[in-house]
Amino acid sequence: MAQGSKPCSRSPGPDICGSDTKKVHIIVNFKNKLYPNKKQIRCKVDGFTHLYTLILRSDHTYEVKIDNEMVASGILEDDWDFLPPRRINDPAVKKPEDWNDEAEIDDPHDTMPEDWNVAEYIVDNGAEKPNDWDDVKQGVWQRPLLKNPLYRGKWQPRKIPNPNYRGIWPHPQIENPVYVPDESISVYENIGVIGLDLWQGQEEKPAAFHPLHPQCPRLLSPSLHHGGREPSTMGGRDGGEKPNGFPAPSVREGWEEKLVRSGTIFDNFLITDSETYAEEFGDETWGETKYPEQKMNQKQIEEEEKREKAREEEKTPKGRVKEVPKQQVSRKKKSQTVAEKGEL
Repeated sequence: MAQGSKPCSRSPGPDICGSDTKKVHIIVNFKNKLYPNKKQIRCKVDGFTHLYTLILRSDHTYEVKIDNEMVASGILEDDWDFLPPRRINDPAVKKPEDWNDEAEIDDPHDTMPEDWNVAEYIVDNGAEKPNDWDDVKQGVWQRPLLKNPLYRGKWQPRKIPNPNYRGIWPHPQIENPVYVPDESISVYENIGVIGLDLWQGQEEKPAAFHPLHPQCPRLLSPSLHHGGREPSTMGGRDGGEKPNGFPAPSVREGWEEKLVRSGTIFDNFLITDSETYAEEFGDETWGETKYPEQKMNQKQIEEEEKREKAREEEKTPKGRVKEVPKQQVSRKKKSQTVAEKGEL
């Protein structure tokens, strides 16, 4: 999370680990402390290149896009624990003692059936003491226990609606006295370096799947959109003036990609203060390759199916079956028919 002596300002990226974890991390540095996003954002895992975009606005709102389509948005304070909550439960107010918030209760008229067998294990009466059992060394022999096939678990009365249910008690809230707004949220100045911190997993990964840096045109090509007060961009090839006219950043800052898959390619990084330019950049990079990539993938699948079919044919035992011409077969049948008539 650090590049030299400079900490990372933001650390967005997909986390793909096993079959359960497939989410987008957006870890933000605020006053030298890291805060992960609380909202669950699912990343795409289909083997194709994808475009990821993170937009941080100066009004403390954010937006996450995948393939130039919004998948999450909201207020930074709500989805990250940067600041104490604006409102809290009033500590001076307690829930009334007679407030019933249980939707269901046990049926007082329900009784356990007489044939309910509560014994989970029973003695195996068919077991016999081994001939070589030594009571002195092994202790007194006892018949083993068996799982009772009639065991139905612990009996519990059925549930019925609670006639006194009043719903969840709404705890009155008050303004949080320790909450203080902070205008520095979402403001990051002079981003000079994008660093990739990659976590390589052991499972096989698709050839084309890329991270979610903020706006990542092309699979493996993250680009970031930043809406802070001091615009800075990162992209281009010569380190000088960037496409949208902003000077190259001078201060080193780091980025981290949370990606638990190897074989991933990263390209087309962009840091800009223009949402329009970021979207156009994505269309010009990832947008130009997504359909050819899908066609290429389909072609590769078809070629692999042909190779697999050829391998299966090679495994099949080769043998020649002599084919008899149709005319010859007809003659044989006629000869046989004449012979049978002669016998008659």
